[in-house]
Amino acid sequence: TITNEGNIGYLNSRSAPDSLGIDSVGLGFVYTNNNYLYESGLMVGVGPDHVSDCIRNDSDGWTQDNDFVETEDTYLYVDTSHALTNEVGVVSLRDSEAENPLGVRIEQRSYADDSFELRNGTIFHYTIVNEGNADLTGLYAGLFVDWDIANHENNSSHYKADYRMVYTQDQEGNPSHFAGLVLLNQGLGMNINALNNYNDGVYLYSSEDKWAHMTSGIDEDPVFNADVSNYVGVGPVDVASGDSVSFGVAMLAASSIYELEYVAGELHAFWEENFPEELSAQDEAILPIEFAMHQNYPNPFNPVTSIRYDIPSTSMVTISIYSMLGQKVKTLTSKVHQPGFYSAQWNGTNDLGTAVSSGMYICKINAGSFTSINKMILMK
Repeated sequence: TITNEGNIGYLNSRSAPDSLGIDSVGLGFVYTNNNYLYESGLMVGVGPDHVSDCIRNDSDGWTQDNDFVETEDTYLYVDTSHALTNEVGVVSLRDSEAENPLGVRIEQRSYADDSFELRNGTIFHYTIVNEGNADLTGLYAGLFVDWDIANHENNSSHYKADYRMVYTQDQEGNPSHFAGLVLLNQGLGMNINALNNYNDGVYLYSSEDKWAHMTSGIDEDPVFNADVSNYVGVGPVDVASGDSVSFGVAMLAASSIYELEYVAGELHAFWEENFPEELSAQDEAILPIEFAMHQNYPNPFNPVTSIRYDIPSTSMVTISIYSMLGQKVKTLTSKVHQPGFYSAQWNGTNDLGTAVSSGMYICKINAGSFTSINKMILMK
């Protein structure tokens, strides 16, 4: 659920159970009929006394700061005809209700779909416009999430550097529920951390504590067996008067750590393909350094599976599916690729669009002089 006050999931106090039996306003962040979210929203600031947000404050542990208001003559809506995804949530906000407004306008776009790239998550694309007369120096901005997964007092949280991801699981031993945040771009600074709500002052959340978490850099320390929150954001960045800065954060969920990592990779690939203008010079360092084709996921699969592959230099890339007898079944792609992270999907059909039978198949990639194969199992 998105709101017109910068919140993700819930807005203000809770009410009677909704259609999913959740005691809330809105649906939170629901995965496989389980709501994983207690509270989430945007935080923007340039100092401990200049933080604009919609998160709980230190008055009573629930009352939220209502610093953001919908920009006049705009309205929150969901675009179902967008070219990128089936659902694009659109809202424009200003921080005019903050005690010390920054003078920013925030354009939020949320991208959701049932495609492989976005099936387990939502991408939030933020553009922060400095509408004030003065430059904003040392600005930080990001998304705060208080997860409640199953028994929320027994959650654990960890950091995955390879995916710029912090995630929370239902328990430390034999977990089966996972949710997390991914920072989708670099070059604007990175602030990523797992928070113990009790020890880190989140229950009565002061502006000073919010600022400390927003500016903490990357904290790799895990949290075990606690009520857990996560924060992912950018900064410090200078935004001149009239200028803007954009960044992306993804929310995602899964039933295993392997699946969560795979989904994080898909979300990164979607972002890098569709928002290349958000990648700065510093991001060039995270382009692939070698050719690779990763094992498809899911595997076994029915009816669709996804294959991720990495291309470090401009190359002609062909990916084909073969039967175990060596007969070509399907060509998934055959074109020149620029350097980047990619994915392709196979829906279990041949080049004529006819469904093939269950069994083992070979996926082969040719990219320049690089060749690799993986075995895939189609089960019906």
